[in-house]
Amino acid sequence: VQVEPSRFVRQTRTAKKVLVFVHGVMGTADETWAGANHGARTYWPELVKDDERFSDYDIFVVSYYSPQAGKAPNIFGLSSALIRDLEDYKIYPTGTLQSQYEEVVFICHSMGNLVVRTSLITRSLPENSSTQIPLILSIASPSEGSALANLAKDVLSENPQFVDMVGIEANSFLQLLNAVWERRAFDTEIACAYELRNYPGIGGKVVEQKSATAICTRTGPRPIEEDHITIVKPGDRQHPIHAWLAEE
Repeated sequence: VQVEPSRFVRQTRTAKKVLVFVHGVMGTADETWAGANHGARTYWPELVKDDERFSDYDIFVVSYYSPQAGKAPNIFGLSSALIRDLEDYKIYPTGTLQSQYEEVVFICHSMGNLVVRTSLITRSLPENSSTQIPLILSIASPSEGSALANLAKDVLSENPQFVDMVGIEANSFLQLLNAVWERRAFDTEIACAYELRNYPGIGGKVVEQKSATAICTRTGPRPIEEDHITIVKPGDRQHPIHAWLAEE
């Protein structure tokens, strides 16, 4: 299966910090973050690139395979692929080779949070590494499961990513992920934003507030007047999700 490659939207030799965008289930590195402003296409990583408040950050967009139907890696498999990408693009240190980045900040939509947190459990940075992961910005993440996953797991049963996101009461993967995350006492903070609008066709929100804020460590999770898909498609810098990113 051909998947668009992960890529830098901005890469310099001098930046000590990098923002890493990680999309969710059924998303892509291009479509997930693409919105519109008066009919013109916008792309959130590009909005960040053009915002002087982020001038000292490089910007990287992660890509992985997450089809609407068909076989695909589970979240553990995606986390391994994420680690390989971050090492291949020299965002993470490898062996004796240090990364140029002192800070890696993740911007995660939906399942992207679960992929990143799984990767941080399975691949800790070396103790002598100068690279730190101070923050995950978690946007509409199903840390306690998703109503859409409950509906989709039977119809799209070949994609195990949906099985990994069913309600936490019947989901040993999420139970284990959250328990290990809490007990490991990571230095990484998690700031959360959540959707306020119902998603057309399912009669509710894809990820409820309780699930989206279950593992936040920063106080004051941010409600956003968008649905699960449009929440990461700002049309300009004044959009609440972009404003929240700049504040955090």
